[in-house]
Amino acid sequence: ISGVGLRLPKEDRCRILSLIEGHALVVSSFGKESLADGDSLVIPAACGPVVIEPTASAVMLETLPNKSP
Repeated sequence: ISGVGLRLPKEDRCRILSLIEGHALVVSSFGKESLADGDSLVIPAACGPVVIEPTASAVMLETLPNKSP
């Protein structure tokens, strides 16, 4: 992620964001959370869209669990 924010759409399942490198601000309907190297954040399924705003260049991993059948 570099420069402008990245908007992630609403999911019907939780997601896990892990910041591998850099710093970023995660903004959602639940508020704002600052992440640094090695931090992870669970976004609940009830949360709307999420915006990730890097403070500089950042590397982030998004993990989504399997959907229930």
